[in-house]
Amino acid sequence: MTSADVAAIVSELSAGPRSLIDAKILKIYQTTDAEIRINLFCHGRGKENLVIESGKRLHLSRYLKESPKIPQPFPMLLRKYVSGGRITKIEQHEFDRIVKIHMVRGGEETVLVAELFSKGNIVLLDADGKIILPLKPITFKDRRIRSGEIYELPGGHINPIRTPEKTAEIFASSDKEAVRVLANNFNMGGMYAEEVFAMSGVDKSKRACDITADENEQIKEAMKKLFGPIDAGTFEPMLVLRSVSGAVLPEMRPIGPSPAGTTAGPTDAADNAAADAAADAAVSAGAAVSAGAAVGAVADTAADVSPSVPAHDVSPAEKETDDSEKEDENPERPDAPLFTLPEGFEIVDVIPASLARYQDLPKVPFVFFSDALDEVFGKTSLTEVREKEKEKAVRRDKKTGIFERRLEQQKATIEKFDREIAKNTAVAEAIYAEYQFVEDIITVLVRSREKFTWSEIIDILKKAKKEKTNKVAEAIIQVMPADATVVVDLNGTRADIDIRKTVPQNANVYYDLAKKFQKKKEGAEKAIEDTLLCIEKKEKESHRSHSGFTLRVKKHWYDRFRWFISSDGFLVAGGRDADTNEELFKKYIEKRDLVLHTQAPGSPLTVIRSEGRTIPESTILEAASFVTSYSSAWKAGSASADCYVVRPDQVSKTPETGEYLKKGSFVIRGERRYIENIPLEAAVGLELKEETRVIGGPISAVKARGKVIFEIVPGKFNQNDLSKKMYRLYQNEIKDAKFLKAIASPDRIAMMMPPGESDIRAGPYDCLSEDSKNEPEKNKA
Repeated sequence: MTSADVAAIVSELSAGPRSLIDAKILKIYQTTDAEIRINLFCHGRGKENLVIESGKRLHLSRYLKESPKIPQPFPMLLRKYVSGGRITKIEQHEFDRIVKIHMVRGGEETVLVAELFSKGNIVLLDADGKIILPLKPITFKDRRIRSGEIYELPGGHINPIRTPEKTAEIFASSDKEAVRVLANNFNMGGMYAEEVFAMSGVDKSKRACDITADENEQIKEAMKKLFGPIDAGTFEPMLVLRSVSGAVLPEMRPIGPSPAGTTAGPTDAADNAAADAAADAAVSAGAAVSAGAAVGAVADTAADVSPSVPAHDVSPAEKETDDSEKEDENPERPDAPLFTLPEGFEIVDVIPASLARYQDLPKVPFVFFSDALDEVFGKTSLTEVREKEKEKAVRRDKKTGIFERRLEQQKATIEKFDREIAKNTAVAEAIYAEYQFVEDIITVLVRSREKFTWSEIIDILKKAKKEKTNKVAEAIIQVMPADATVVVDLNGTRADIDIRKTVPQNANVYYDLAKKFQKKKEGAEKAIEDTLLCIEKKEKESHRSHSGFTLRVKKHWYDRFRWFISSDGFLVAGGRDADTNEELFKKYIEKRDLVLHTQAPGSPLTVIRSEGRTIPESTILEAASFVTSYSSAWKAGSASADCYVVRPDQVSKTPETGEYLKKGSFVIRGERRYIENIPLEAAVGLELKEETRVIGGPISAVKARGKVIFEIVPGKFNQNDLSKKMYRLYQNEIKDAKFLKAIASPDRIAMMMPPGESDIRAGPYDCLSEDSKNEPEKNKA
C-alpha cells in the first residue's frame, strides 16, 4: 500500500458507514508470521474482521485464513490487553505508511501501531508510548523495537494534505528534479508525484529550485485536488484492469453494499447499551443460547461477577453447537466472491481515486476502498495459502494414503469425544457431590428474584464477594440474566446452574451431553471399522509379495480387542479399556466360556471362548499368561503375577447394596480358581498361512501359529520405540517391504504388545523352520 492508500483506508475506517470507531474488540488471531486478524463487533453492522499484515496491508476482509490451533504469544498478549475494549481513534502518522489504532479497556489506553512499509512491524504500546510487545522484536541502527523500549517513529516526512504550503521552501532548497523532490520529501511516491505534476501542467523534469511562484501555486492546487477527497472521505476507489485478450469491459456499477441507510454507530447511551448487549451476545454464543449457555471468566478481575463476559469454559449449549469463538477461528468462506475478475483481464492496480496515468485502462468502481483492497490483497493471499495447503496435501498423500489419513482423523475425533464425555460426566458428578450446596444456591437466587432485579442481585453478589461474607456469593463466577443461569465453582469444576431447574435436572443436562457424545463416539468407531476395511481391501488388491507370500486379510469381530488363538485353537479375547471390557461382557461371553482376571486391579477382562468344546488345561494356562502379561503388572516391571479363573455366571455388574461400580468394573461372586506366580512374558510374530497378519500373546501360542518371532519381557523401551525396532528387524527377514508394511507396520506391532515398557529377550527366529525350531536361543538379542 502507498501512503495515499493508507490515508484513504484510515479515512474510510475513521468515519462513515465503514467506521470502526467505538467498535468492540472481540478476539485477535495470528494467521501467519506477519499477519493478524482482529474480530470486531460494530454497532449496527455486526461482526467485522480487520486484517493487518506488517509491511503490506490493513483493511477489512471477508477472505479469512484459518487460525492456528494453538494461539501464538503475540495474539494472546493482545487479547489480554484489548479484548473487550473499544477502538477510540484510527490515525495515520503524518503521510507515512504507519497506522495508529487507539484503544481503551477499563480506562486503560493502548495503541496498536501497524507499520506498512518494507520490513514493517505490528507493535502494541501503552499510554506513554512504551512498547508492551512487538510482533517481531528487531533492532535497527537508529531504532529498537523491543519490549520495554520507548517506541520511536521513523524519520518524519511532510504531509501534503496538512502542510502543502511547504512546497516552496522545499523546492527552493534543492537542485534535483522537482518530481523526485516532491516524491521523497512529501512521501507520496513516484506515481502520485507524477500525477500531481500532470494535473498541474508543470514540467516534472524541471529543477526544483527553478519552480516559479505561479508554478508552485499550481502544484499546491493539484495536491489539494488529488488528496482533498481522500482526506474528506469522498474518494471513489477502483480496480484498474488490463485486457490481455482484446476483450472490452462493459460499464459496471460500483461493487459492494450500498452505504445508504447504514449508520456508523450508536449516538446515545441507550444505543450504546443495546450495542454492548449485542456485542456481548456475539462473544458469548454464535448460535441461539438455551438455558445453561455461555459460561465464562470475569473481564478485568477474577473477583467480579459479570452478567456478560467472554467465556473460558464451554457451556452445555455451546458444546452441542459450534460457538462463536470457533466460528471466528475457522470462519466460513463467503458463498460467492464479492468480485470475479472477467475472463481476459488482469488486475493492474487498486487505487483510491482516478489517476491520469490509467485513464485509458478499464476500471471497476467499488463502494468501499476496503473491499477493493480485499479483492487484491485478501483474495490473493488466501489463494496462495490454499495453493500451499494443496501442495502439502499432495505431498502428504504421497506418504500417506487417503484411507490412512482418514483413519488418523477419525482416531483424533474419538479422542475429542472421549474428552467431552469425561468433562461433562465430571461436571454432572460434581453437581451431585455438592448436591446440598447447589440446592442452596438455587434457593437463594430464586428467593432473591422475588424481591430484586438481576442487576440488583449482581451488585449484591459483588459486595458479598468483596466482603467474603457469603459462600454462595463466593462460588458464583458469572450471572447470565437472559437464561436465569449462573456459573458456579464446585471445588474447581465449573458448572452452569439454571435456577429454574432442580439439582438432578441440572446434572442431567451434562449427563445427556455425555450420552450424545458417546453416541457420536460409537458412530466414529463404526466409521473406523469401515475405514480399516477399505485399507485392508486396498492392501489386498495392491500388495503381493515377491517372496511368494499372498496378502490374505480377513475381518474379525475380535480385532478391536486384545486377543490370541491358543495352541489348541481356542480364541482368547480381552478388553483394551473400560469400554471394551463392558462390550466383551455384554456381547461375547457365553455359558460354557471361562473368564480370567488378575488378583490385582488393572488387567483386561479376559474370556476363553469355548464354542461348545471342553477347554483344555494348556489353553487355560496360556490365557493366564495372557491376562497377567497384558495387565498393569507389566507396566510396573514385575517378574510375575497371579490371576483367577471363574465361570461367566459368577461375573456380575450388580454391586452390593450401597456400593458403586465404575465402567469396566465387575463383581465376582463364588469360588475362584487361583493360578499363582505366572511369569510375565509374551511373544510377537507373523502368521503367514491361512491369514497374513501380526499376532501376539503367550509364547507357546505364538510359536504354534507364527513365523519370525520375538520374545519380549518387561523392560525399558516404550511400545512405539520397540515396535519400530522390531519392524526394522522384520525387514531383514521379509524382503517385500510393501507386504510387510501391510501386515506388520509399527502401529500394528504395537497393538499386539503388552502395555508399558518392554525389552526383546529373544528373536527374531523362525519357529516353523527346523533349524530355529530346535535352537531358538541362537538368535537371542
